[in-house]
Amino acid sequence: MYLHTLRELQLLGTDSRPSLHLPAYRPELSALMTVLLNTKSPIQRLRHTLRATNLVPAERGLLIVDALDALPDGAREAAIVHLFETNAVGYLSPPKAAEVTELYAKVALAPRFSGGMFHRLGEQRAAWVYICEALFPRLDPDDPEDNLQANAVASLVERRRLKTAADALFAFDSFTQAREGLRREPDRVLPGASLGAKTYVHYNGLRECMAPGTPAQWKHHGVAVRVDIEAVFRRASPKTLSAELGIDVAQIEARARELPLPDVCLILPSKPEHPLLGDDRLTTLTLLSKRVGSAWIRSQRPELEFARPTEESLSLLVPPQFASQLSLGKRDAS
Repeated sequence: MYLHTLRELQLLGTDSRPSLHLPAYRPELSALMTVLLNTKSPIQRLRHTLRATNLVPAERGLLIVDALDALPDGAREAAIVHLFETNAVGYLSPPKAAEVTELYAKVALAPRFSGGMFHRLGEQRAAWVYICEALFPRLDPDDPEDNLQANAVASLVERRRLKTAADALFAFDSFTQAREGLRREPDRVLPGASLGAKTYVHYNGLRECMAPGTPAQWKHHGVAVRVDIEAVFRRASPKTLSAELGIDVAQIEARARELPLPDVCLILPSKPEHPLLGDDRLTTLTLLSKRVGSAWIRSQRPELEFARPTEESLSLLVPPQFASQLSLGKRDAS
């Protein structure tokens, strides 16, 4: 059931103290947004923000950022995954979307630890030992959801966010609770079989961590698609090339609207086995000119002064919820 009215949201119970985010924006705020900003639970606030029908995009984006800032470790990573799965990340401003994409990359792709990093953890090593010995054995390496959870916790260790076993357990449980709270699914029963206590010096995904040498069936969150970059894009400046091809900003914006992609996609290292999204120059220029850091952002104004690309192809990660929209071309045989 979606919540549409101010009265329905008031019945949820709100905090009477004013939000720190309200003063600068109060003249522009709708009554609904005011109530949402004062809703106690950040997950509840985020869920209702995404479902409310009478918010303008700027208000929705502000509420999403406010909720993310209020979430604890683990829950924040789960919420970011949800934003990509629902395409709600497109409500964020391009700079904020690019920032959130950097965090999404840590969960959607397995972060990699080296042995050297493990030995540099210092006081945080206790958290990693607890994760390896008590938490990872509760997860299934073939379950995509469990891989996301493992990557989220591992990324928090990599970013030095967890110091104790209690921190690790809280982040682990927060991820589960946030995923279930946002999707309103019943509690998921984790596998109870233990693989035995073991601490992993390296991390390259849950499967490699728990069963070294076993091929991983889960590689990333969704489908990776690529666009090949012709040599001409590496020889001429983008601005010169667009003029030679007769491609203007309006055409780029039109192609961006046509592409069967979510509003924000993570850019990842391209591989020949990634299927082709398109092979025309307008599509290539559309992807390159709306690139912000490691993100492709549909709402980003095309930038034709970007540096010449050095790579021969560009790949985007499309969450599984959007994979069915793709009309993909061939994979390279090499």
